[in-house]
Amino acid sequence: VVIDLYADWCAPCRMLAPILKQVAEEKSKDAIVYKVNTDHNRDIAARFNVSGIPYVVFIKNGKLVNALTGLYPKEAYKKMIDTHSK
Repeated sequence: VVIDLYADWCAPCRMLAPILKQVAEEKSKDAIVYKVNTDHNRDIAARFNVSGIPYVVFIKNGKLVNALTGLYPKEAYKKMIDTHSK
C-alpha cells in the first residue's frame, strides 16, 4: 500500500499527483495507491508523524516499511514499490 499524504495548497503535492497516478497504473499488480488530504485528515497525518508534504508512505503487511518526504522522480516511487513487493 502506498499512501500519498498531501494538501491542495501544496505546489509539490500538485506536481506529484500525476506522477503517482502513472505509478498506480504501471504498478497496479504490486501496490494500491491512496491519497489522503492532510488538512481534512489531521489524525492520519499525526499517526504518520508528518512534518512535511508531500509525504509518501509505503506499507507492507500492515507495517510502515519506508517513507519519502518531498518530490522525487517517478522511478524512485516505482523502485520503492519493487523493493517492498517482493
